[in-house]
Amino acid sequence: MKLSIVPQHTGHEETHVLGSEEFRILEAARDPRPNSGPMAGVFLGKARFDLVSPFPQAVPHREEFSFWLENLKEFLLEKVDPEAIEESGEIPKEVLAGLKKMGAFGLIIPKQYGGLGLSYAEYYHVFVVVGSWCLNIAVLLSAANSIGVIAPLKNRGTEEQREEILPQCAAGEITGLALTEKQSGSDPSAKTLLARRVYNEAGEYTGLRVSGETLWTTNAVRADGIKLARYIAVVAKIHKNQKEELAGKDPHHMVLFILDTNSPGFSTPIRCRFGGTKALYNGVLKFDDVFIEKKWIVADELKGFKYAFESLVFGRFSLAAGGVGVLKQLLQVARWWGKERIQGGNPIGTYELKAEDIVSVAAHTFAMEALVQHVCQRADQHEDIRIESAATKILTTRVGWEMTLLTARLRGGRSYETAASQRKRGEPGIGLMRILTSVWIFTIFEGENDVMTMYEVRECMDPYIRVLLKAIAKVSNPVGETNGDDTANEVLPGKAGFSWKEIPEFISLFLTSLREKREKKSATDAYVLFTEDDSPERYKNFIVRHAQRIQRKVWSTAVNHRVNVPRKQIISEGLVHQAENLFLMMLVLSYAELHADKPLAKELAEHFCDMKIEEMTGARARISEEWIRRGAHNSVTGLSRRIMDGEAAWLEGGIISLLEKEGVSV
Repeated sequence: MKLSIVPQHTGHEETHVLGSEEFRILEAARDPRPNSGPMAGVFLGKARFDLVSPFPQAVPHREEFSFWLENLKEFLLEKVDPEAIEESGEIPKEVLAGLKKMGAFGLIIPKQYGGLGLSYAEYYHVFVVVGSWCLNIAVLLSAANSIGVIAPLKNRGTEEQREEILPQCAAGEITGLALTEKQSGSDPSAKTLLARRVYNEAGEYTGLRVSGETLWTTNAVRADGIKLARYIAVVAKIHKNQKEELAGKDPHHMVLFILDTNSPGFSTPIRCRFGGTKALYNGVLKFDDVFIEKKWIVADELKGFKYAFESLVFGRFSLAAGGVGVLKQLLQVARWWGKERIQGGNPIGTYELKAEDIVSVAAHTFAMEALVQHVCQRADQHEDIRIESAATKILTTRVGWEMTLLTARLRGGRSYETAASQRKRGEPGIGLMRILTSVWIFTIFEGENDVMTMYEVRECMDPYIRVLLKAIAKVSNPVGETNGDDTANEVLPGKAGFSWKEIPEFISLFLTSLREKREKKSATDAYVLFTEDDSPERYKNFIVRHAQRIQRKVWSTAVNHRVNVPRKQIISEGLVHQAENLFLMMLVLSYAELHADKPLAKELAEHFCDMKIEEMTGARARISEEWIRRGAHNSVTGLSRRIMDGEAAWLEGGIISLLEKEGVSV
């Protein structure tokens, strides 16, 4: 059988994705090791329950950390007014000074450099607290601790670099990351910030001269022309060598270096302003022939984008944990208001539509807590979390936005009223609009969610893409010639066809998918959802079957679209979304077993699974007879009553309660 791996050329094709400069850069930044986490398993048709169950017991807080966390809570309650900060667009200097004094800008810096040396599990609890109270502070601390100077120096820096800069960060010097430019958001190939090598009279390489601008660098700009950060990790384009530079060729590599913002030629001309998180110290950076000593270049000067990308894998934890803090706060507000607000003689939480909203907030809070704790624990064990880290960021920020909308809908007109106005009328001041306008930015920070979804696709489909790249290489270079670089990211699509039989790996993937148990045409997904069997196995059976189905869909996509697979973003998004659902179902079932002694843990886990099954099978959208009789809607009013009565209050633990601050007993 002969198949062409590329479409017929008409002369009007765009540059092919697999041969584009953007693709080359992103491929070079990838960790080439095969993914071994549970999400990767789903795409290969395997539900790896062994990677999520049993859910590990949380390690008890160290006494030292417990004391520090309580001090942080007290400081936030006494010194941080989230409404005033949002309204003014400024974080008071005394708040910044207090955070510096307690070491909040050195959370994950090892103790040997003066930091707190927190584990990722402890780091999670810090951002749950901060995210629940003030998202402006959460963003400030997140950028400094997760994506600023600290991460690349910990991962790749020399001991000299660490000893000079990390103690300063631990003492309170604020840092950030300069990567985005006006025309270069998620496309690194479009970057224009340029670093040129500098040589002395003896011909020795002494450093870089950097020119250009970056945009939206968080923590960098206090006001127009006034900087906030002392150090910034910067990614700029650089030529491969001096010969290439002198020839005037376009640079295709990137360097990461540490900028001292006191350097001559550097300025912060503009502070950007936003519709939410209005105290975000973010803006434009200008480099006017700024000299960077060679000693401040981080590791290999041609792999700067790779190092920045590495930092983001762990840096996304703070956004995810802050999102869990928001969800816990929303849950408390939702179950209080559902019982407090009376309409038609009954609490609004007893009406089915509002009951569904309350239960959805509770079930998603349960799921997101399980997700972030799972990934943080895997990170502390140095296990593979590349896909799961991206999924965690996407899911917690998307769910945070959706659940904020549900809670705002539950609160009605009060959700649109400021907290100060509510207090003036004699009611508790709950500023949901402040949360709503601020939480949206979390879906954009550290990789916009659609872009991150495509990253998930690339990693999940890695075994398939590796085969496609080999196929392209064979067509492009049938006689086995090389261009000196044997990596897959250097191949270009060819023009001829070839036999799939020549690619054993593709045959192996195909046969694996065919070996999976075939589904009978008469069987439907409704059987799994509406079976009379109430054991947890019904959910596990669904997960196993649908993991196999995802694998077959991936195969079908590869066969039908071949090297155009990277362009099929709508299909890819759907596949990843289903894989995320299965991954979450695996997690919540395991997390419920861990919390078997907690009220509603089992019920929330099962309700979450039912919601996801209804979504994936379309049972609710079809309003099928089975769904009418046995759908998840039948349990929402009973669950809502129990949630409003406080049975799931344990799920709200670890936050600073807005309601308690307003004098409401919860």
